[in-house]
Amino acid sequence: MNKNVLDQLANHQITPKKAYKKLFLNQPTIKPKVRFMKLRIQIKEQMMLSMFLNVLFFLPFPIFLLKIGKRFVPKEYLFAFDALDYAKGTIVDIESSEANIYIKLF
Repeated sequence: MNKNVLDQLANHQITPKKAYKKLFLNQPTIKPKVRFMKLRIQIKEQMMLSMFLNVLFFLPFPIFLLKIGKRFVPKEYLFAFDALDYAKGTIVDIESSEANIYIKLF
């Protein structure tokens, strides 16, 4: 395909701008893999539980442990592992009347 675009450009059938778009802008983007997940949970009415969970997840959680644990989870709960497919740098911030959850994938 690249040769065809270059031939069309050499024969002045297409403009350089169109040739550039055909050559470079149609390339599929590769998402960088996620290696760690940072999790912060704040339960509004349970201060001690919030502190315990934040101490438990103080350090970023390695994704490979989630992939190993995925084998032991029943199929109806596998939707929770969809975060593994997102790109690096994704931030999910959930705020509700009962809890605040912050997840960062990197």
